[in-house]
Amino acid sequence: AGFRQAKSLLDSPIMAPIDVLPVLGRQLRSIQDLAAAAGQVSDIGASAVARAKTVLDAPHHLGPDLVAALRRLAALGQQTYAALAKIDTGPSEALIGPVASKRNDFLRQLTQAETKLEHASTVASAVAGILQGPERYLILIGNNAEMRAGSGAFLEAGVLSTSNGELELSGVRPTAEIPAAPGAVPVSGDLKTNWGWLLPGVDWRNLGLTPQFDVNGPLAARMWQSVTGQTVDGVMAVDVDTLQQFLQVTGPVTLPDGTSLNAFNVIEYLTHDQYVGLSDQESSQVREDRLGALATAALNALNTESLDLKNLATAMTTATEGRHLLVWSAEPSVEDAWEAGGVAGQLSADSALVAVVNRGGNKLDQYLSVGNALHLVS
Repeated sequence: AGFRQAKSLLDSPIMAPIDVLPVLGRQLRSIQDLAAAAGQVSDIGASAVARAKTVLDAPHHLGPDLVAALRRLAALGQQTYAALAKIDTGPSEALIGPVASKRNDFLRQLTQAETKLEHASTVASAVAGILQGPERYLILIGNNAEMRAGSGAFLEAGVLSTSNGELELSGVRPTAEIPAAPGAVPVSGDLKTNWGWLLPGVDWRNLGLTPQFDVNGPLAARMWQSVTGQTVDGVMAVDVDTLQQFLQVTGPVTLPDGTSLNAFNVIEYLTHDQYVGLSDQESSQVREDRLGALATAALNALNTESLDLKNLATAMTTATEGRHLLVWSAEPSVEDAWEAGGVAGQLSADSALVAVVNRGGNKLDQYLSVGNALHLVS
């Protein structure tokens, strides 16, 4: 309403004499067009939000219903992006400083909105396609009590299968029991140069020595095929923070041994409590069984519970922003979607990461506090 009122004032007869002047008229027309464009953006945004809210507020379960909802959101994103792209922002040449500055600010914000809409639409479409399936993703489960470069050590692996919107996690096993044969999966590039001496193509727990998931994702897929003979369509890495976010959506789960875990106690349990009272000999097997059971229980809860898409999106975004959820796809178009969604774990030429790497096996990283300060020197 405010933008429409401004447009009305600018179009009033009082401003008509200015409109015909060569320089001032161009400034006025630019301001008039920007006011009109801002009003259009507001109208388009309000309509899109209302339509999205209708989809998001409906109850959902994993299955065809969720796939359809994601496809509707993807289509809405594309339609809104197309509507914004048609907006006329007026003249751009020979504008005075204040007008040019405001126009540039408006265009920057409009471009950001268009980019986010395009990314959201791409990711929603990719997720819908994967859930529709059939697809197989290798799942690497990391424990943050023993850190690698930006991820927990990958201690468990299994296969997540999708079909008609439903998920099934199978074959979860300790990675220490399934090393790849030495030399069967060659390692190249920086990973070989910096960490080749730790055999990252053999020991799954050393994959995370590089934070570049577009490197260790395809490497993990080749290792899995070498060990099991099974090809996968992609690789997903999750850690204890991701499981916590899932439990924020599903609520508490109960393990086969009766242990009840929720979003408030799961991190303490996985990084500390599961080790208490276990001897060195029994610790590994008991802990790994519990970790696999937790991943399965969380996924079963996602399959059976009614899902709030807003809460699920918030959980996935939180996990992604902290690099707790990383995904790689063998399909280039889907990998592009993961890049757009910020979940591909790629680094740019100017990326910087401060990380703890612990190979001591002592699981003490929960007690470490990591800080950093950046000083720019010209």
